Amino acid sequence: MKSSLSALVLVLIAAISPLAGATVIASSSGLASFTKSVNFSAPALAANTTVTNQFSASGLTFSALSGGGIRANSCGTGFWNSYTGFAGDFLNTYGPNCSTNASIDAFSMKFAYDVSAASFGLYTYGTNTIKAYNDGVLVEQYTAANTRSFLTFSNVVFDELRFNEGGASNYFVLDNVAYQKANVVPEPGALALFGLGLAGLAALRSKAAKKSA
Repeated sequence: MKSSLSALVLVLIAAISPLAGATVIASSSGLASFTKSVNFSAPALAANTTVTNQFSASGLTFSALSGGGIRANSCGTGFWNSYTGFAGDFLNTYGPNCSTNASIDAFSMKFAYDVSAASFGLYTYGTNTIKAYNDGVLVEQYTAANTRSFLTFSNVVFDELRFNEGGASNYFVLDNVAYQKANVVPEPGALALFGLGLAGLAALRSKAAKKSA
């Protein structure tokens, strides 16, 4: 009886797990529906400012994982306006005053809560990686090779993106982040499966009670 119940519990856990695989898409537009968008224009930051918690009111914080982390407007406001996803202020891993940075930079962009999707304008030079984490556990990753587009992570719950340069001459430029807060309510299909599982447990208990009577 215990083994049957244990097996059914495992089935229930599997049933309420996400059914769709994570998706990463490079395209000409970002999220159409979102909880919050951040264009890095407020608060206004001076060129070459290292970015950490200046955008925490918008639900984003940044930290260096290696090298100098990420900075604001090192090439001047509006420098990347001709590229998809960019307008005005931006963040980058360039050195001061648009100079080539000799270090291999990596930085983290953390969300104030779990998100189910995020998009951002991205320009990269060289081959770099972007990894999505949830509570420190890797859930998805993407290799960006000379990308000039919006990049969207979706169909996965995460609270952090880590950007890693593949070489000392590589760089990231980032703008117009939009994200969707994760829905913690189970989808109707998952609820239905869970209900069927509970009904099965009740049936097993009833059968066991009759045998012992």
